[in-house]
Amino acid sequence: SKLVCNHPVNISTMASRLIPLFNRVVVRRLAPEKMTASGIVLPESAQDKLPTGDVISVGTDVKHVQEGDKVLLPNYGASNIKLDGQEYEIFEEDQLLAKVADK
Repeated sequence: SKLVCNHPVNISTMASRLIPLFNRVVVRRLAPEKMTASGIVLPESAQDKLPTGDVISVGTDVKHVQEGDKVLLPNYGASNIKLDGQEYEIFEEDQLLAKVADK
């Protein structure tokens, strides 16, 4: 059977209802910056190559990151999911490389 919803659904609300189990973390990968703060367009070769993402939801056994944190991601190893047209990745907490601190 197909679930039909007649109400508008906020994607971030749907993602926050996706609760990973145990030590898993749901992350939305961020696109590299294509323009500097002063408006200069960066060529692809100058764009940041470090894959980062926003933590959307965490499992009950996750200790080092929380929802809203920005993290450095590995290039491989995620389980990819698509929810309401938005792509997310699920990692185990120990696969995450680092937490990115605000300046």
